[in-house]
Parts: sequence; C-alpha cells; structure tokens
Amino acid sequence: MRCIGKGAEAARMFCGIMNLPSPPTKFSKYNKMLLGATKDVCDATMKDAVEEAVQENQNIRDIPVAVDGTWRKRGYSSMNGVVTVTSVDTGKCSVQRYDVCYTKYLRDGDFKAFHNIVKNKVYGDNCTITKLECIGHVMKRLGSRLRRFKAKMRGQKLSDGKALCGKNGLTEASIDQLQTYYGLAIRRNLSIYHHKHKLPVAVVEAIRPIFRHLSDPELLKKCLHGNTQNPNESINNVIWSRVPKKTFVHLKTLSFGTYDAIASFNKGNATKLDILKKLNIEPGYYATCCMERLDKERITRARYANLQKTKEVRKIKRLKRIIQEGEFSKNAENLEYGAGMF
Repeated sequence: MRCIGKGAEAARMFCGIMNLPSPPTKFSKYNKMLLGATKDVCDATMKDAVEEAVQENQNIRDIPVAVDGTWRKRGYSSMNGVVTVTSVDTGKCSVQRYDVCYTKYLRDGDFKAFHNIVKNKVYGDNCTITKLECIGHVMKRLGSRLRRFKAKMRGQKLSDGKALCGKNGLTEASIDQLQTYYGLAIRRNLSIYHHKHKLPVAVVEAIRPIFRHLSDPELLKKCLHGNTQNPNESINNVIWSRVPKKTFVHLKTLSFGTYDAIASFNKGNATKLDILKKLNIEPGYYATCCMERLDKERITRARYANLQKTKEVRKIKRLKRIIQEGEFSKNAENLEYGAGMF
C-alpha cells in the first residue's frame, strides 16, 4: 500500500472490500524485513546506475552529478528531509551515498547549504566541489520576481501613463514568454532585451532592473553547463507520491518510500518483483505481467510527453491554470467557504 501512497487504514479497507483477512495490527517486524529488502534492491539499482554513468563518462569515475534536497513538510520547519544525487549524463540516481536524514545542511536554503557542505568537508578533504546553477531554477526565479513585481505595481502608472498589467502589458503569457527567452538567452548567449517580445518601452524599462539583477556574470557562468535538475525534481515527485507530505509518517516509513522510489525511478516497477524475491516470495504470473505492463505504459507516456506538440499543449493548460488561480485569489474575499481557507 505504501507504494501507492497509502497506509494501514487503506490496507484494512482494501482487505475488507476484497473479503480478505485484515492485516496484522502489529506489523513492525514485517516492516523491518520489507525495509531491509527494499534498501538492498535500491542499492543494487544505484550500483548498476553508477556503472552506467561511468561508461557514459568514457570510463572516468569522476562523474558530474546534480544534488537536490527536499523536505518532508512544505516550508522550512521539517526535521526530516531527503537529499538526492543524480548523474548529469544518465539522469539516474547513480551515487551510492544518499541520505534520508535530519536536514542539517538544507536548513538555510541552497546557498548556505552549499557553504555548509564545503565548510564541514562532507565529501572529504581531497574533493573539490563547484556549485553550478540549474537553468530551470534560474528561469523560475525570473518568473517569480516578475509576478511579485506585477502584483506590487497593480494600479500604478508607468512613465507612459499606462498600467504595467492589462492588454499589451505584462501578462501571464508574456511572463512565460520572457522566461523562455531568458532560458534561450543563457543557452545561446544572446541578449533578451531586444528579443521578439512586443512589450511597450515603458514596461521594458520598468522590468529591466529584474533582468539586470539576474544577469550577473558570476551567476550566468554557473549556467554555462546548460543542464537542469529536472531528474532530481522527478525523483522528489516519485518519493512524495509514496509518502504524501500532507500525512505525517515516521522516519522508517520515509526511508522505505525513498528506497522504493529510487529503485522504481532507476529500473521501473519490475524492482518490486526483486523485493519479493529478497523476501523469499516467488512473484506470481499476474504480478509479473502487471509490473511489465506498467513499465511499458510508463515509457509510452514519457515518449508522448516529450513530443513538441504535447509540450505546447501543457504550456497552454499551465497558463490557463495560472489565470484561473489569479481570478480565484481576486474573488476569494467574497467566498464564504473554500477548501483550506478556514
């Protein structure tokens, strides 16, 4: 049940509906066995991923990696977190050192966390660590600052006497477009101030300080590698689908969710069959067919999602959602009740 993000209560409900005996109330012994088997399978998949990354890196074991941290609860108040390390070449979780731990080095954000790692020599005395920036995160930073600036300037006039927002102004569509151009500018080393946007001169002048701040040479140098942390974000999504953030779990449950997520991320749902074998349970015919079918469907969906046409549809849907959320926040004061509002 944990593999689909459910706990003991859901297991009891499922057994009741299927007319099966209820699971035992004291299952800590079984959880310990399951946790150990899942960890072994997870370690095996990462060991294979390491060898794959070494081959991609021309048999050089000095592998470039992307490191990302995530908290069990939203915000910065959680005591438990997960640090994931993926290979830049393969995108798999390919470093055998990973942590489900107290967020000692993540507490103060990425910038301070990097300096804490260097200061405490987490990876030893002979390891030189260079911090690079994820282009996707820098693009997101630009969009966030433009949206904050847009909210701050609501109702105010620019140098041409017109508002920043509204028709032909700084809309959600133009912000998305500027984010895209900014990412292309970093990748292609072009200027974006005179790119294909059709914003009025007054709007361009108003938002120029935001671009100037994010165009610091030292920041842009860290983006020259042209890569993102999307694989890390994907692993984080898989982890929290098994251990939802809205539900409190103990560290062992978080560990199990992380091990299962990494194993599935590296080698697919077929790793669940390996976990059963570790527990001396021979997978049945239907279990094998189900896992194989799920993996095939996942690959098919991934290929479809990677099509350019599909990406354009996702952008349109995301823009509509942002606009709807903006309209909802405007009218929230007139609502008597809303989910999570009271």
